[in-house]
Amino acid sequence: MTLTNEKMPVVNRVIKRGEVYYVNLDDAIGHEQKNDKDTERRLAVVVSNNKQNEQNKVVVIVPLSSKVHNIKPTFQAPTLFQGKPGKAKCEQVRAVDVERLLGEKQGSLTEAEMENIDKKLLIVLDLVKYLGRLGESKGKRYYSL
Repeated sequence: MTLTNEKMPVVNRVIKRGEVYYVNLDDAIGHEQKNDKDTERRLAVVVSNNKQNEQNKVVVIVPLSSKVHNIKPTFQAPTLFQGKPGKAKCEQVRAVDVERLLGEKQGSLTEAEMENIDKKLLIVLDLVKYLGRLGESKGKRYYSL
């Protein structure tokens, strides 16, 4: 794929949790989330913590999709990005090099959307059982899905 100015990788900048970027997922195989066939890229939200993101090397992302007809409520979170309904495919969470982030930040998800994504990631990664160790109040907050 030839990179145009719009598709140039983002380097030497701080990327923040909750920001949405176009991402190059052209190496996906099987049932992994792939690039959009028309645009050769995919919107994704950064879910890694800002301390990790400051290293500007690898970030953790959740791909976004505009197909809302079949949201799997256990591990997908509804979104409204740039006025368009969609979903965060938390079951497709993955780490990517920052060079996979194409162009500029497209926007950010809301705090409520990010909290919902956090809850889904706890289920996808089977981390709910550890919340009790963090403190009863925090565990209840995330466990009540």
